[in-house]
Order: sequence, then C-alpha cells, then structure tokens
Amino acid sequence: MAYNLISVLSLLTIITIRMAQRRPSTLEVIDDLRNVEPYDKLHRDEVLLKLHEAKLDASELISDLYRNMTSIKHDYVHQAVEGEDELLNDVDKNTGDLVCLNYLRTIVEHNMYMAGIFFTNCIDETDYKLGTESNAVYGELYSHELKYARGKLLDAFHLGNIVIDPKSISQNLIAKLEQSYGELVSTLDSIVNKFGNRLGMVKSLYTQSLINNKNLLQLIFEITKRQLNVICRHKLPLTE
Repeated sequence: MAYNLISVLSLLTIITIRMAQRRPSTLEVIDDLRNVEPYDKLHRDEVLLKLHEAKLDASELISDLYRNMTSIKHDYVHQAVEGEDELLNDVDKNTGDLVCLNYLRTIVEHNMYMAGIFFTNCIDETDYKLGTESNAVYGELYSHELKYARGKLLDAFHLGNIVIDPKSISQNLIAKLEQSYGELVSTLDSIVNKFGNRLGMVKSLYTQSLINNKNLLQLIFEITKRQLNVICRHKLPLTE
C-alpha cells in the first residue's frame, strides 16, 4: 500500500515537472495571480476609503440641512409668537365688549394651534423628502461598494484557457494592476454633489412651506384685528 502511494506521488511529480517543462506559461499564470493579489487589495482598500469619505460627505450635507432647518424654523416660529403677543396686547388694551374680546382671544388661540399643526406638517413633508433622498444616495453608494469590495481578479480567467492560452490570462491580470479608479472617484463626487443639490431643493421647499404658514397667519391676524376694530368697537391702526 505504501509502495503504491509512493509510486503515485512519484508519477505526479514526474507529470508536474514535464508539464512545467512543456507549459511553463501555464504555471506562471498562477504566480502572476499570487503576485497581483496584494496590489489588487491595495486598490480595493483605496476604493473603500473613497466610498467611506463619500458617505461621510453625504452625512455632513444632511447635518447642514438640519442646522439650516433649525435656524429657519426658529425665526418663523419666533415671528408667529411675536405676532400673537402683539395682537393679544391690543385685545387686552381694549375696553369694549368683554364677550367679544374673549371670543377674539379664543380665535387667536385656535389659530395658533392651527399654525402649530402647519409647522409640524412642514417638518413631516421635509422628513419624508429627506428620507427618500438619503435612501437614494446611500443605495447608490452601496451599489458601488458591492461592485468593488470583492475584487475582480478572477475575471481575468473568464472565458480563458489557462492551458491553451495562458498568456492572455497573464495579460488580463497585469491589466488589473493598470486599472485607474479616477473615474470611480469622479463618479462618487458627482453622486454626492447631486445629492447636495437635491437637499438644496428640499430646503427651498421647507422654507416656502414656512413662508406660506407665515403669510396665512398674518392674514388671519389682520382679519382678527379688523374684527376687533369693527365688531368690538375699538379703533386700531392696521399694520402695513
């Protein structure tokens, strides 16, 4: 049994030596694969770093939107509260019909309640749009990550024949080293830039929603002042 095993191993050794002598390029392909792999890993690591940077850039754009929304919302809510205070002060100064004045106070309270709902609706609509855009950009980046993370070295063997035509496979492997990822970097930059532009549109729609709320509330305040003037018999100058 041991003798047969030794015989088989000896035969395989002889065949391998003869194969190496007759087809040295065939075995060199394996060496090429072994030599190229470390460089391919460096390329993949570089791509993954670029993808990570792109994700961080997208995250920063989202934070910028949040900061802008907070600042804008503070200004419009502050204006609404100031308008309410001014109107209620005018009502409190009036010495007319108490029932009428109390009713106007109730109207103001209800209108502010409706304004609060409007502000919430603005946030909800913006949150939905932001979620849609965020899912889109991170999904696009993730598709590129899947494409490049696993590497493409073995593609060099696709439809090739390591025994008959090893040289073409070796050339394919070498070509892998010469691949430039500059195009991918440009693509990632473009993806993030377009995402930033779309977030700019989200911000504009949010701002317009707040403006609409502000204009509606101002109109309601003006109507309430007219009611105070005409119905409650107290003359107040209308704001411009």
